[in-house]
Amino acid sequence: MARKGVHWKLLSLLPITAYPVSREFRRRSTVGFLAVAANILTQGQNKTYTSVLLTRYVNNSTVSCTARSINIGDSLYSHGSGVFKWGVTGIKTPSGDGTGFGYNGALLQANATMVSMLYSFAGQSYNYEVCANVSVPTLGAISVSNSTKGSKTVSREPTIISMCSTFDPTRDYQSTSGKATQNLIQNKAFGIAAYLQDLNFANGSFPNVLFPPYGMSGATPPSDTSITPAKTYDLSMWLDGFLYLPDNSTFDSNVNNGFGRTHSIALADQPDHIIDIQTLFEETMPQNVSGLVLNLNGIGGVRLQTAKLNSALGFTEPSTITQMRNYTLNTLNLILDLASNDLQNREVMSSYLCTVTSMEWKTPLSMIAMLLGNNAALFGFILGLLVAGAQMFEEHHHGPDEDKVPILGEGRTSVYYKDAEGGASTYYKEPAFYPMSPYQGYAPAKHPEYSTQLEDQMPMLPRVGPGRR
Repeated sequence: MARKGVHWKLLSLLPITAYPVSREFRRRSTVGFLAVAANILTQGQNKTYTSVLLTRYVNNSTVSCTARSINIGDSLYSHGSGVFKWGVTGIKTPSGDGTGFGYNGALLQANATMVSMLYSFAGQSYNYEVCANVSVPTLGAISVSNSTKGSKTVSREPTIISMCSTFDPTRDYQSTSGKATQNLIQNKAFGIAAYLQDLNFANGSFPNVLFPPYGMSGATPPSDTSITPAKTYDLSMWLDGFLYLPDNSTFDSNVNNGFGRTHSIALADQPDHIIDIQTLFEETMPQNVSGLVLNLNGIGGVRLQTAKLNSALGFTEPSTITQMRNYTLNTLNLILDLASNDLQNREVMSSYLCTVTSMEWKTPLSMIAMLLGNNAALFGFILGLLVAGAQMFEEHHHGPDEDKVPILGEGRTSVYYKDAEGGASTYYKEPAFYPMSPYQGYAPAKHPEYSTQLEDQMPMLPRVGPGRR
C-alpha cells in the first residue's frame, strides 16, 4: 500500500529509505533554480555588528547593551525629570559596602532621609541640600556560603545607593528641564524674607539658654540678647533621622498652597511610627537631630526650639517665631516632595554602549563565489526539502506520471504494475551485471528468453529483442 503525505515525502530524503525521489521535473531548470535559491536563502546573508549609544537599556535578540557602572562620586540625573543633580555618596551591595555597581536601567525606589536650608536675609540668597536612599535590583545572583547546609544560597537583596543633591542659585547651573521646578523652591525660599522686619525683640525677651553658650556651666552668656532686623543675617533649618515615604503620585504645584503633598514620614529608628513633618521636628529636635537656628551678628546662633520645649522653660514664644518655623518647615516639605517625585519609579539618565546585530546580503561577487563553491550540509538539506516540495506541487497540479516504471529496491525481483487497460503485469528486475566468479569480475547479464504475465491474460510468448540469437 502506497504511503502518501508530506511526512513520508520528507522521510524519503533520508538515506535509510529504499526509494529516493525519482520523478523527473517537467522543467529541467527547476533543480538548478532550487539549488541557487537554497544557497542564497541559507548562506546569502552575513551577520553584522554595530556599536551604538542608546539612552535606554535594551536586551533582546537584536540589541544587547552593557550595564553602566555607577561609582561613588558620580553625578546622576533622573530620566524624565532632571530637577536635581544627585551625587552618589555611598553604595551598599548585598556582599557589603562597595564603591560601585552595575546599573541596567531598573526603576528606582527612593526614600528621602535628610533636608536642610540656609536662607540669607542680608544677601537675599539661599541654598539647600536633600539626601535620599535609593534601592535598585542587584545585577546577577550573589552566592553566599551556607555553613549549616554546606551549600550555596542565592541572595537577591537590592543594592542601596545613598545620594545627595545641593543647590545654590548663585553658583549652580539649573538644567533646562528643572528650571521651572527650581523656581518654585526659590519663590518659597524668598518668602522667608517677609518675617525679617518682625524679628524685633528687646533684651531679655528670650531665655539665655537659647543663646551661645547655651547654658554651659562656667560660660558667660551675652549681655545683650535683643533681636533686631539689623542683627539678623540668616536662618538655618534642617531635618534628619527620618524616612520620607513616596506616594507614587505626580507633583502638583497647587496642592497645600504650593508647598507640595504631605507624605507619610517614619522615624529612622521606628519605621512603624508614622508621623507628619511638624511632629518630626518636635521629636527629633531635642536630640539635635533636627534644628532651627537664627544667626545674629555679634552673638551667633539662637536656637528656636519647639513651642513645647519653650513652654517647659517658662517661655511663650512670639507668634512671629511660630509662623516663621511653620513656613520654613513647609518649604522643606516642598523640597522633599519634589525630590521624592524626581527619583521614585524613574530611571537614571544614562547612555549605554550597545551592540546591534543585523543581517546584510552579501555583495554580488561574494554571492557568486558562494554559489560556485558551496557544499554545506545545511544547503543540501534545504535543497532536498525544496525539491520534495516542488515535486509534491507538480504532482498536485499535473497528476502522477503513470507511464514511468518505479525503480526497484535492492533485493526485489519484480513489481506489479497496472497498465492502461487495468491489467496487471509482472516485470522482472534485470541487473546490468552479475558476478561469474570471485576471480572473473562481472559480465553482462543474460536476458531471459521469455516474459511472464498472469495466467488469465494470454499464453507465454517467446521473447523478442536484444539477447535473442
